[in-house]
Amino acid sequence: MICSAGKFSNAKPSAIRFSPVSVAKPVKTQALRKDGVKFAGLTNSGLSSKAASSLSPSSFLNLNSLISITSTSKRLNMYVAAAAAASSKTASCQISKSRDVSFSQKPVSDALGLTFHHEDLEFYRKPDVAQLLDSEEDTLRSGDPLSHGHVDSHASSVVSTSHVSPPLSSSKKSARPSHVETSFRVWAPHAASVSLLLKERNISIPLLRHANDTWACRLSAGEISAGDAYAVEIRTADGRTVVRRDPYAHSADYDSHWCMADDPDSFPWSDATLGRGPRPFDEYIIYELHVGSFTPEGTLAAAMAKLDHVSKLGFTAVQLMPLTEHSDSWGYNPRQLLALHGKYGSPADMRCFVDRAHALGLSVIVDVVLHHGAVDANALWEYDGWSDGGGNGGIYHEGAPDTQWGRAYAFWKSEVRQMTLDACAIWLDAFRCDGLRFDSANDLPGDLVQHLTWTLHQRFPGRILTAEITPEDPRGIKELGFDSLWVHSGYFDIIQQHRALGRGHHGGGDWAEGWNLPRLRTAMGMHFGFEWPTQCVKYLLGSHDQIGCRKGGAWYKDYEMIGGQHRYPADQYGGGRHDPAAVACVRLWYGANVAAAGLPLVFMGTEVAMSGWWNSDEADRRMQWALADDEVGNNMAAFFADVHRLRTRYPALRRGWPQTLHEDRPNGVLAFERQGVEVANASKEVQTAKEEDGEVRREEKTIGEDGCRIVTVVNAGRGCWTDFKYSVWVGWGVFNEVFCSQAPQYGGFENSVSNYGAVLAAQDGWLRINLPPQCTLVFAQCG
Repeated sequence: MICSAGKFSNAKPSAIRFSPVSVAKPVKTQALRKDGVKFAGLTNSGLSSKAASSLSPSSFLNLNSLISITSTSKRLNMYVAAAAAASSKTASCQISKSRDVSFSQKPVSDALGLTFHHEDLEFYRKPDVAQLLDSEEDTLRSGDPLSHGHVDSHASSVVSTSHVSPPLSSSKKSARPSHVETSFRVWAPHAASVSLLLKERNISIPLLRHANDTWACRLSAGEISAGDAYAVEIRTADGRTVVRRDPYAHSADYDSHWCMADDPDSFPWSDATLGRGPRPFDEYIIYELHVGSFTPEGTLAAAMAKLDHVSKLGFTAVQLMPLTEHSDSWGYNPRQLLALHGKYGSPADMRCFVDRAHALGLSVIVDVVLHHGAVDANALWEYDGWSDGGGNGGIYHEGAPDTQWGRAYAFWKSEVRQMTLDACAIWLDAFRCDGLRFDSANDLPGDLVQHLTWTLHQRFPGRILTAEITPEDPRGIKELGFDSLWVHSGYFDIIQQHRALGRGHHGGGDWAEGWNLPRLRTAMGMHFGFEWPTQCVKYLLGSHDQIGCRKGGAWYKDYEMIGGQHRYPADQYGGGRHDPAAVACVRLWYGANVAAAGLPLVFMGTEVAMSGWWNSDEADRRMQWALADDEVGNNMAAFFADVHRLRTRYPALRRGWPQTLHEDRPNGVLAFERQGVEVANASKEVQTAKEEDGEVRREEKTIGEDGCRIVTVVNAGRGCWTDFKYSVWVGWGVFNEVFCSQAPQYGGFENSVSNYGAVLAAQDGWLRINLPPQCTLVFAQCG
């Protein structure tokens, strides 16, 4: 399939499945008048938001003028006709032929938002009023508040929907089968009336109120299509009219309330996605990128064109910084939770991006921000017009505390908790991504996190759920249910060691203790409490948090322990990309990162040895693609491709248990091994090596699932040993060097002497090697 951004052909639609919904008690309402006509009709009042100035009330024909019901001289909206059934009056219906709106008699979907129903439909005539009255009478008797009187602001309601409703869409319409019906549902407990505004048709469609404080309608085929603009008009109890977005929309116009309808099931996924199974967690090598600054265009379509670059370097996954619509430049202040950031592209663009990534063998992980809403332009603030007058934020923020970034959500409400779940599931369902990264998960209620991870694992088995918990705490795995946690400490520990020896641009002297090998031991191995290598995501060269800077390169108090600077590693370790020693340290530590226990992660730009810092708001601090083509960039490309190939070739580097073998504090040298269960048990036994006929032999042992035991030697210092004069304790075995970060093809030092081609046998437990300065060596003991 050839897929270009915003353009795609139709695929055979598939049915959308919905799970049962639990309904709580209805809100309190005033009793109906004797004639059964207690209601609030729709009016042609203006919009309250300047952002919707293009939406003139005179441009909409209110459905009250189209559909009328006569009862004791009262004109009733058809959606509240059930109220008229309480009286003995007869009813009649006249539908305007100038503005014809067709309503399906099928039930409305339980899912919130706009939902396209892909199913074979017969032609549905307009509903007969008598049938409508009969069908609604039972609902009225059961307490469904069809009247729009006083609403108890503290009434509790539940919307428990396990299916993500697919609302918004692409900027360009895609052809959709004309037989597809559409339903819409919105939660607005304090509204007196709610209408769905359809921009293309210039009409306002009133919604029917349900017992769970939601308002809904179902439209027949052709009333709305993918790409059409729509919005929600709410009439408050005190007579105000406000226009809002669909909280479940998948895309929206950034500067207004208009949302665009999205039909996820119409997208023609390729076999690369449809036939894709879950990637084993140990295979993840993650490339983190920010869509808005990854390319000059800052779009998903442009980023998709650069995925070849990521794939060729040997990464197996891209992790996208937050994609939901946001008011900041980095993405961590969401305006709403399910809408794709419009500046990045359409939902179709996102699906094309994911499909192309899958075709290249790349998984896609999305960063989700759930713990607070944006301070500026929060689309959910006072959503249905209600507030207690104290600035509590309305139904989505009521009773929630302020965080350092913005007001938290009202997680004590089931509707908000459900939206939080849907905000996660949308990426795994409607966009078929492969995993999520939860930003600052320790700022979410623990019971909510448990519910999210358990439900997502049940619905999407095999998708990876990672999280930022600071400081890293293994209870995030054992109690909260995440698959892996971001581990910050290794990054800081390593830079502190360079400060200790006066390295980098920091100066030095603050940590005069010299090399703190216990810290390095933890960085290479497993942190306390973690039980499996895949439970840690390690980024020894830094993520967006460490590399990104919003202060123009200024000093940060919370980074004082490493010099106060947010920088790319080429600057942290020296004078930038043209400083050979600094770039050697970049290779040294990433080589160690790949060999260490954990899932490696790199932030964009690191692979070309960018200098300075990253900031999407500064043109010269965005991804600099020209650097990929110069000598340093080409050397780094060769380095990344080769070091990643090690994890493919040697499963012990992905799954093997880590164990420190050698520590040389004066020289800053550390060695550790990765090995499978079989070799781990074998190494506990006494190993004997005998020299017979000049050949070193050892007892036959099973060495891991792939037949290899891997030993990594990290020389963080500047000492250099040739003629096999450096001895590393390995215990036993015969080894070959399979990687050297100072190799000439990577731009290594000219005087570096490696062990390539030599067969090295341990003597009395010691392996005698050549050891270049600022270098990581990897040895394989196979057979």
